[in-house]
Amino acid sequence: MSSNPNKNIVIVGGGTAGWMAANILMHPVKHLPSTVDLIESPNVNPVGVGEGSTPALKQFFDLLNIREADWMPACNATYKTGIAFKNWSINKGFHRYFHPFPTAVDSHTLPSFIYNAQLRAAGIDVQAHPNDYFLATKLAEQHSSPLPSDNFPFAVDYAYHFDSNLLGLYLKKIAIKQGVKY
Repeated sequence: MSSNPNKNIVIVGGGTAGWMAANILMHPVKHLPSTVDLIESPNVNPVGVGEGSTPALKQFFDLLNIREADWMPACNATYKTGIAFKNWSINKGFHRYFHPFPTAVDSHTLPSFIYNAQLRAAGIDVQAHPNDYFLATKLAEQHSSPLPSDNFPFAVDYAYHFDSNLLGLYLKKIAIKQGVKY
């Protein structure tokens, strides 16, 4: 797509979402706008809460060549390998469920999980708790990093937990350096 010199984009609202949009629009591969302006109220504070994400956020940072070693310390970020749901079922043994982000190694345990889940649905009492079948669950339980050692042959998808206010401020600095008008 070629650059249109008459195309100007205005983003109304900052915070994490506004500054993410500004950074994507300024990414050199996109070549969409000739200018990007971001307007945010100085009277409205961003919602400064802890945020969780999915592996798509890692893809965002990778696309923009933003290194984890740079942004994570600045935003009090930690790795996360899935999403925990407490009290998600009244069935004994299933009060907690950890929804894992996928890993390549899970392709080896997924067929067993599906088979046992089908047996359990048919009334057969077999082990079918998803927490017992996926690597990400084990990593979370052991408080282990999702970054594999060099000799581990499988990729591990992961996401982050971070302070959204700090991330918005971090992305703001990058966007302004890239030419976003504030």
